[in-house]
Amino acid sequence: MMPIISTLCALKLEREATDMQTRKEQEGLVRIFVEEAREDGHPVHISRALAMAAMYFAKQGYYERALAIHEQLQNVYDVLEHSSAMIQLYGYDYAVECFSESVQWYYLVGRHESAERQAEIVIHDHVPLQDQTDIDNMLRIILPVIQVLKLLDRAKDSDLIFKKFIINSFHDHSQESDFWVPLFNPLAYLLEVIKMEEEDRFDHEVLKEMEAWVLDEENGAFHPELERKAHTWMGELCWRLANLREDDDPVRLDLVDRARELLDPVAFSNHQETFLKQLASALLDAL
Repeated sequence: MMPIISTLCALKLEREATDMQTRKEQEGLVRIFVEEAREDGHPVHISRALAMAAMYFAKQGYYERALAIHEQLQNVYDVLEHSSAMIQLYGYDYAVECFSESVQWYYLVGRHESAERQAEIVIHDHVPLQDQTDIDNMLRIILPVIQVLKLLDRAKDSDLIFKKFIINSFHDHSQESDFWVPLFNPLAYLLEVIKMEEEDRFDHEVLKEMEAWVLDEENGAFHPELERKAHTWMGELCWRLANLREDDDPVRLDLVDRARELLDPVAFSNHQETFLKQLASALLDAL
């Protein structure tokens, strides 16, 4: 019964909670699922329910509450013991996804050491157990970690993780689907610029190529499911490239305008990718 309850809850939670009544109903469903899982007593069911609860509250912007639930999950879930059973019962390891997403929650509440520690757990303990040929799954787990590490002066590590587990894996396993490939350039270019900043060594020819690429509006067209991620990274790329130009440089002004064009919809539209919303808002403030 637990996977059935999980599916019903997930379907209900997909509805955007635009009013208090809907939010109360959704919170009630989450609470019931957790209670039912605890009564059942199986750690895999409890882990699934806690992961759902933590992810739900994070999407509502209640990061401290999400982290408190996640810390309960840490006391129940063991990746070596429970991951295969989670996948068998629920079709996906939602606990691992929650661990990965929590890296961003720790960062957003200012607990940067905890965010970095959690990122290490995901990369060293969880990622090696995943199906390396499943790029969709790998991206869901890897991207939250990369997005935080690059903000913690660890662009080199982010770049290595991205290339090893995503780009190289995609090419090594001859993936038939190229759905995620359009995201590769925006993130790869952004990480390259941040690495230059951290090392204080700039390849100006490469920077000019990036400027031309990001200012070309044709390169801003993405599938709706990918658009917010790509535009946030491209907006950050514009901001970083602009900072390498003189204040009165016309190219700098073009980059700033392009950054605002890309970031405004991410920061101000209604969506549940809360980390991107926060990052886009911070970048707009910096501009």
